[in-house]
Amino acid sequence: NFQPDEREVAAMNAISHRRGDEVGSLAEAMTAMIARLQRYLLEMQAATAARERVEGELSAARDIQVGMLPRVFPPFPERRDVDVYAMLESAKQVGGDLYDYVLLDRDRLFFVVGDVSGKGVPAALFMAMTMTLFKATALASQAGPDQIMARVNAELSRDNAGQMFVTAFCGIIDLRTGAVAFANGGHEAPFVRAADGTVTRLEKTRGMALGVFEDAEFELAGHQLAPGEALILFTDGVSEAA
Repeated sequence: NFQPDEREVAAMNAISHRRGDEVGSLAEAMTAMIARLQRYLLEMQAATAARERVEGELSAARDIQVGMLPRVFPPFPERRDVDVYAMLESAKQVGGDLYDYVLLDRDRLFFVVGDVSGKGVPAALFMAMTMTLFKATALASQAGPDQIMARVNAELSRDNAGQMFVTAFCGIIDLRTGAVAFANGGHEAPFVRAADGTVTRLEKTRGMALGVFEDAEFELAGHQLAPGEALILFTDGVSEAA
């Protein structure tokens, strides 16, 4: 248990003071080693306690972050015209990936997927702010995805002291027709899986990551989803997984 025997330490001290040869030097070195070991154990106890506190706070932060994301699937069990599923698994306890969706009205569904630069607590805070801005902007206006992206970018770019950025892909699907309007802010282009299993990829449109330049512009594009087709959005946590 690394606890020194007081009688042995006293004996070694006596030898180191009484003898000037190699045995006395060895006794002095052993006494010093025991003292250093005791200090090291105390420092380790303090460091372990501090690490446990940080890990507890990170665990709480992860619970809060995960709680911000939609987690009930299917989200619209009464509807037969659309199905949504999503998952997030952070590389660390907290991270910067995000997804969200919300019905703007009965027939229009807004969705967004994003990836904040970096990892850890700073990315998680920036992720939370980005999610809040996207949902609030989409619900508060009748704007298209390109305009929503531009407004969120302007807010994120303003007073961005940490010089962080986020790539994002957002869109609005008309549930009556399957028409999807979307804009891309430097994010991975999604895939489209047809009902017969055929997979194609949407063309990447013009638009840079959000949070860099306040006046950045984003291209509006569209795609027609056929019955049974799936739009598959993802972050580079998938494409760069090792």
